[in-house]
Amino acid sequence: MSQPAIQCENYSFRFDQRRMVLNSISFKIYPNEHTAVLGLNGAGKSTLLRSLVGLHKGEGTIRIRGMEVKRSNLSHIRQKVGFIFQDPQIQLFCPSVIEDVAFGPLNLYGKPERAREEARLALSEVGFRGEEFTPCHMLSLGEMRKVSLAGVLACKPDILLMDEPDCYLDAEGKQRLVEILQRLNNVTRILATHDLDFAPNLCNRCIYLENGLITYDGQMETFILPIYR
Repeated sequence: MSQPAIQCENYSFRFDQRRMVLNSISFKIYPNEHTAVLGLNGAGKSTLLRSLVGLHKGEGTIRIRGMEVKRSNLSHIRQKVGFIFQDPQIQLFCPSVIEDVAFGPLNLYGKPERAREEARLALSEVGFRGEEFTPCHMLSLGEMRKVSLAGVLACKPDILLMDEPDCYLDAEGKQRLVEILQRLNNVTRILATHDLDFAPNLCNRCIYLENGLITYDGQMETFILPIYR
């Protein structure tokens, strides 16, 4: 069997002295697997995804493509992993749309023209219909979601982490997002959501978080919400 794309071993995390958000959880996700992380609000879904890229540091071990997630490895890990935040407003930081989407490719390739080409292709892929020089702060939340997704896709990550990526999208936007993600090849997808209508369109595996623990890890089609068990 191939090396896991993501391996989490006895990982725990708490905020200060408050309750344990994640309590000694372990799992492996292999290349090209499509996994939904489900749970109620406050179950630790966002905390887990942030931990996978070193934005949170708890106890235990997390590895990405065999590399331990720690300070000395973060720059290498973040070249392989794309992260779509729940709130797109915190993901956009450049003055204009084209500058923001081209920021990642520019850092990867160091060539402004190639970066802008990759940015324009990504914007077209996500169906952004606005002007590329529009200031980011003038976008609607739905447009911000598309631009933030384009910025991640332009970097061509091996692993894609998505925290409630359908937030702020209307029905048409959600359907387009599903179509975009389904077309991605050779990408390991991890989707955190509480939307049981959205997740099955993109994932065939489900990890359910409850009270800091993994209470289900298996096929999406056989998952039953705890309240119905």
